Amino acid sequence: MTILAGTRRVLISTSSFMLLLTWPGSFFHELAHQLACYVVGHKVLEVRYIIRNDPNSRAGYVVHQGPPGAGRELFIGIAPLLMGLLIWLVFVVLAYSFARDTQLSAAEFLIMFAGVLVTANATYHALPSPQDMGNVFRQPFSVTMIPCVLVAGPLWIIGHNYQCVLFGWTPWHAVVFLGTIYVLYNIFIATLLSLPPLPGPLS
Repeated sequence: MTILAGTRRVLISTSSFMLLLTWPGSFFHELAHQLACYVVGHKVLEVRYIIRNDPNSRAGYVVHQGPPGAGRELFIGIAPLLMGLLIWLVFVVLAYSFARDTQLSAAEFLIMFAGVLVTANATYHALPSPQDMGNVFRQPFSVTMIPCVLVAGPLWIIGHNYQCVLFGWTPWHAVVFLGTIYVLYNIFIATLLSLPPLPGPLS
């Protein structure tokens, strides 16, 4: 087996493992949409948090109805990303607070283990889909639509990275995975084992 073939096999295996580990993450994605609907005054008509083996390749969906507006649709569309970033930030702060001790208690270990799973699920599925951002472009034109489109446009393009898959990995999933590994190493492994931290903002 060549090095390239071995690397490809490892990447495909780890991608399959991450998808298996984070398939419940659709719950956080759709929950964020649902909560955002309530904030902007939209009525939620139907919610499916997790769909397995959907013929339309949907992991979940939220059907909502309410006043039109690019700002409302933008907030609903980016809600999963905001929730994912918030959960990731809470996880980092919690990890730092636990890392002050040289040894984790059993309760702290269980909390961190649960925190890793929740964070992985929420951030792995946090990226707004092209459909989420497409709702912004279909709104009636107004002055407020211009800044909304400037935000939604790049996210719409990034959302299409689900079509750009290398050995099972999209750019977003790779960044989330490597970022989580980086945080875990710098906060826990490097701290508890007195190893040199990896370079970066947490070093």
